[in-house]
Amino acid sequence: MLEQVDLRPSLSRAQAKRHVGTLRRRLLELQQACWNAGLPTLVVFEGWDAAVKGDAIRKLTERLEPRAYTVHYLTDAPRSAETDLPWMWRFWNDLPAFGTFALFDRSWYRRLLLERLHGTADLLRWRRGIRDIVDFERMLADDGYVIVKLFFHLSEAVQRKRFDAWRDEPGTSWKALVGEWSRLAPYDEQLELWEYLLQGSEAPRAPWTFVSAHDRRWARVQTFETVVSTIESALIERGIELPEGR
Repeated sequence: MLEQVDLRPSLSRAQAKRHVGTLRRRLLELQQACWNAGLPTLVVFEGWDAAVKGDAIRKLTERLEPRAYTVHYLTDAPRSAETDLPWMWRFWNDLPAFGTFALFDRSWYRRLLLERLHGTADLLRWRRGIRDIVDFERMLADDGYVIVKLFFHLSEAVQRKRFDAWRDEPGTSWKALVGEWSRLAPYDEQLELWEYLLQGSEAPRAPWTFVSAHDRRWARVQTFETVVSTIESALIERGIELPEGR
C-alpha cells in the first residue's frame, strides 16, 4: 500500500494559502451542520514520526468552534490504572459526543505497533488486536460515526533529515531527545509492520487515506480535502442537506 504513495507533490505558499482558506471556511460550515444533525466525527492521524501530523492538526482546527472538538494525544504506555482493563478501554472513553469532532494524534494503531516492536505482543495477540480494531470501528460506523483515517507517509531519508534539523535547532532540540524515536525499530522493520496493520484494518466505512508528507503545505491541503469530502458524503448519505457555501 505505502509503496504506491506518490511522495513528489508539492504546493507553493500562494497555492496552499488559497486552498486552505476555502477549505477552512467549508469545514467550519460542516462542523455546524454536524452539530445540528448530531453527527459525531472521528479523525485519526497516524504515520511516521516527523511526518507533520501536528502541523496538519493545528491548521485543521485553527478556525473551528473550540467547544465542538477535542484533540487527543496518545501517550505510548497505558496508565497504571488501565493495565487491568481491556486494552481499548481508554479509546472508548475518548470518543466524541454526538455532533462533535474528536481528533486523535496517534491512536490505537500506534499502540499495537509499539507492542509488536517492543516484543510485548506475539503474532497471535497482534492479530487479535487488529481484529479488535476492526470490530471497534465497525461498531462506531454502525452507530453513525463518521470515521476519517489519515496515514502520513514519508521516506526514510526525509525523516532522518527532519530529525537532524530538529536536533540542530535550539527551539526544536527537545524533539530529538534520545528515546523519542530511537526506541523504535529501523525504518524497514516499521514499514513492514505498518503495511500489515494498514491492510488488515482497511474497511469500506473506515478506509485509509495516505497523505504525502514530504511537502508540509501539500499535506495540509490533502488533510482538509479528505476531512471535508468525507463529512459531505456522510451528510448526503444520511439525507441531510449540505450547507450552502458562503
